[in-house]
Amino acid sequence: MNKMANLTQGNARRPTQRALELASEWLYLIFDRANKLGGWSRPHISSTEDGEIVFEWWRQRRNLTLYFGDDGPEYIEVWGPNIDDDMRSGELTNWSFSTAWLRLQS
Repeated sequence: MNKMANLTQGNARRPTQRALELASEWLYLIFDRANKLGGWSRPHISSTEDGEIVFEWWRQRRNLTLYFGDDGPEYIEVWGPNIDDDMRSGELTNWSFSTAWLRLQS
């Protein structure tokens, strides 16, 4: 079974061309940025039912999730159980990735 087939198992829609392009572009950017900030670790890669590509990292109670879809790249970072005080989300930018990556590594 090839990698694309693995991404489209179950109820998930096949990732869109735009999602694939965004995820590919950002993978190079975040790999370079993470290495400059102290080190890279491979993400868990999956897709959503809406055809977005998802990169996820976990470290103890913290996690960072990046979504790449037709509406552009977005992120969610979690560092505790309180949805109001311990989570942040928004548009993925170099700055938001850097801040979230450093928090994940701390």
